[in-house]
Amino acid sequence: MKISNYNFYYPLESNNQETLIYNSRTNALALIENDNLNLLKRQGQGQVQIEDSELQSNLLRGGFIVADDLNELDLIRLSLLKSRFSDQFLGLTIAPTMDCNFNCIYCYEKGRQDSYMSAQVQQALYNFTEDRIDKAKHFSITWYGGEPLLALDTIEELSRQFIRLCAEQQVSYSAGIVTNGYQLTTETAKRLQSAKVSMAQITLDGSPEIHDQRRPLASGQGSFATILNNIQACAEFIDITIRINTDQENAGKIDSLLDILESSNLKDKVNVYLGFVDTINDCYLDDKCLSRKQSSHLNYLEEKKLSERCFICTSAKYPKLYGNFCGADNSSSYVVDPDGFLYKCWNDIGLPECAIGNVLDLTNRYNNQLFSNYMLYMPTDDPLCKKCKLLPICMGGCPHLRVNDRQDQCSEYKYNLESYIRDYAKALSSHSGN
Repeated sequence: MKISNYNFYYPLESNNQETLIYNSRTNALALIENDNLNLLKRQGQGQVQIEDSELQSNLLRGGFIVADDLNELDLIRLSLLKSRFSDQFLGLTIAPTMDCNFNCIYCYEKGRQDSYMSAQVQQALYNFTEDRIDKAKHFSITWYGGEPLLALDTIEELSRQFIRLCAEQQVSYSAGIVTNGYQLTTETAKRLQSAKVSMAQITLDGSPEIHDQRRPLASGQGSFATILNNIQACAEFIDITIRINTDQENAGKIDSLLDILESSNLKDKVNVYLGFVDTINDCYLDDKCLSRKQSSHLNYLEEKKLSERCFICTSAKYPKLYGNFCGADNSSSYVVDPDGFLYKCWNDIGLPECAIGNVLDLTNRYNNQLFSNYMLYMPTDDPLCKKCKLLPICMGGCPHLRVNDRQDQCSEYKYNLESYIRDYAKALSSHSGN
């Protein structure tokens, strides 16, 4: 037996008798007595062999030790390929329109055509889906834009067709929507509920004076008051997640928004999380954006604060294992714009030069090179990633950042894994009464 390459050791702060041991390949976490830890490390150095069969069995079960002939990188590569090319899941991000009623200061879709999806494209999209759903066990849709609620009729019509198709094929179905929330009235929420849209992500960037400066209507008027009223009215009909787009300008002003949400009796009705403004497509000044290190640190602190104020359910953020990273590097996931163009990443939507196909003409592959860049990258072969102990919970990071030669695609766990692991262990200990 040999020690795994993916072990992390964090000595307990409360005593000097035990150590937390975490394995990023198996996502296992354990508490090990320091005498046994020293024995484990000595075995790794070839000095001794662990004779305690129960200890060795537990270490093996957690992946903290592995067989001498096991190549862990091969297991990670196999998991990636299995996930990337699985046909058990079909996912579509659909923009029924690129039109928008907002003029956000950091919008990465500025200048793109404000088109709406025609009946011809809708039919072609249905045919595209029907041809690919036969092997799937689950079909998931995210309605996107532009502002998707400007094309609510299209959402309802396509939803009816997709729901019927899933029923016929005995495939489970789920849907959510990314919306600015301005038109999410009670009536609209009920219509979405009937279309089996169960979740809405809505952005609020801070208190009214902050949000209205960053996310005004196209007319220049503020949007905060209407959005907040809509959230209060619709939270009983649809699960709402509030995203706070964060940068240097509002990073220190998040508490004011949390105070408003709490006074509006929303703290136990909505989830809240931080997103981070990026310079996608040169849409925003780079010096206004937070670095990956800065955003990781802020995210950790704000998640703790949100947890303490009961805006989220979990008391600590535990890592998750990745196969492929996201839809951009998954063979069964597509982004579709109103004109029928297909993309791998929603950051590319509305840019025909980034399209990999079109539902109206599937014989033309369009940007083959970009498609290959998304789908064929192997972090297990990357000179830096393959040596990184965080690889199984990162898998090379954001594909869009990588294909655009950005150097900040690493997981936030590069900066705060220990903090999250310690917090999670404390929560477990508190829950068990120890």
